[in-house]
Amino acid sequence: METGIDNPKFINLNKGKKEIGWWKDKPQSLIQIPDTGNSYRLIYTLRSEKEPKEARAEVLIAIEEAGRMWRKKLEEKRIKADNLFISITSLLRGQELQEEIKRKSVNANDTSSHLFGAAADIDPNGFYLLEKGNFTPINSSNYKNIEDLRKALFETLIEMEKEELISFIPEFEPREDNKSTLSCFHICPNPDIEKMLKGE
Repeated sequence: METGIDNPKFINLNKGKKEIGWWKDKPQSLIQIPDTGNSYRLIYTLRSEKEPKEARAEVLIAIEEAGRMWRKKLEEKRIKADNLFISITSLLRGQELQEEIKRKSVNANDTSSHLFGAAADIDPNGFYLLEKGNFTPINSSNYKNIEDLRKALFETLIEMEKEELISFIPEFEPREDNKSTLSCFHICPNPDIEKMLKGE
């Protein structure tokens, strides 16, 4: 998928600094994020609370808006989307969890908006399909339009960033063949996202 990033190993430190600037002085007011929303579902490690499923309310607003816009974009491509859900892989992190992730990922830093409960990671390679009341994880092995889902989500997040609703960082992990794999879509909401969506 074309991401508009010349170097897939690139970590946008300026965006990271912007996110910290948005949130570092804000009182930490967290909410429990429901396992399933209008257009998203938490992965098992969050649903089972092996990792915190908490974040600021603005994160939930950003996730739901991303899902709404993503589904609309898919419907415009004549892809049935009312039973498709984006997959949320990470929310609030404590320092210990951040250190653990930093050891495993080239994208993790000492300071992250995740530490403030002000970020979410979305899986660009897997989604959920709801059929007959049951959620099925879908990916390239069992869903033919997976690239369309990924591209529509990428375009949605780019649009939201252009509107200054979020900061958006596509993250890549290096492979042994010296290439990189798209690993997650990191988003951090503008603290004023709720007012902005209401046109205030």
